[in-house]
Amino acid sequence: MKLADQIFRRNDWKLTSRFGPRKDPITGAQAQHKGADYGTGGQKWPLHAIEDGVVVSCGADSSRGKYVEVHYPRIGKRLTHYHLDSVSVKNGQAVREGTVLGTTGSTGRSTGVHLHLGLRSGAGGAWEDPHAYEYKPRVASKPQAETKPKAKTTAAQQEFIDRVGKTARAGSAKSGILPSLVIAQAILESGWGQSGLTQKANALFGIKAGPAWKGPRVDCKTFEYVDAQRVDTTAAFRAYGSWEESIADHSALLRGASRYKAVLGERDYKKACRAVHEAGYATAPDYADYLIRLIEQYGLTAWDAQQPSVQEKPAAEEPGYTMYTVASDKDTLWALAARFLGSGTRWPEISALNGNVDPKRIYVGMKLKIPRKSEECQ
Repeated sequence: MKLADQIFRRNDWKLTSRFGPRKDPITGAQAQHKGADYGTGGQKWPLHAIEDGVVVSCGADSSRGKYVEVHYPRIGKRLTHYHLDSVSVKNGQAVREGTVLGTTGSTGRSTGVHLHLGLRSGAGGAWEDPHAYEYKPRVASKPQAETKPKAKTTAAQQEFIDRVGKTARAGSAKSGILPSLVIAQAILESGWGQSGLTQKANALFGIKAGPAWKGPRVDCKTFEYVDAQRVDTTAAFRAYGSWEESIADHSALLRGASRYKAVLGERDYKKACRAVHEAGYATAPDYADYLIRLIEQYGLTAWDAQQPSVQEKPAAEEPGYTMYTVASDKDTLWALAARFLGSGTRWPEISALNGNVDPKRIYVGMKLKIPRKSEECQ
């Protein structure tokens, strides 16, 4: 196994500069490259401890930038990680397999976002080629991964999964978003629906209420990560009339922002989790790993199985209405009734068809059922 596979927890990295003699990219002179460089496509990927070890050095200087060096007793090697954007550990800290050490960056003497990985046997040991080193995980690692049982699901948890999963799968054919990703994000961000924000505002995903948001909002305590350090804060979040509205808005958010294009249509749940994280959805450095773990522990990929595409032909299944996506804050229930039903006073018909939705809770991106008979009134 390549060290880079274990450090990145993915294999779509690119070896950009090998160990040994090379032309220095900054000075142009011949020099000895004492490590291997791995490109991450300009993205700030989290870096993980390959197994149990201890941080023997970390800091920052003008050459290495932000760096972390970890000693791994079992294999008798030290790994150095240079040019990081952020560092998540401290000197002397014991780490376990998967501990996030920091994120890739371009600090110090660097020409772009990448990881410079160094390998040696000790503080004074000779530098070795990290890319040529064949890493062999502990013998127990592979069987544990293969036989790891799924987490036991309580009745309340299963009810949560079923409710979110049914809505997510119903919209998946049109949105292209994997239901397993939606369920995992809902579990993680709402604490299985028990978070204060979910209880107050039916908000499963903690989407911030920016200037463009015209719907209801609620202030709530939260936390973010700045340079991999947790910072507690209070922010305004979008509020909804139901969990189903929250899920619909989550899909609208991912579909409406170009930075999430790698998520749409992705059928590999691991790639989808990493794509949503890399697009900037969350600041926690190990956000994608948490999502992947939840999907695997609770067997959420079962919701990703291709379903008959009934959403593409609503008229055949539900001939009583057509779907309309709210395009602007001018799309009030009164305006929609005037447009589709011929009179604004008929707005209660639209409200009733949508679960007696409150006219004040209409927001951009919300999907509404419009009585199909309205077409005869135009």
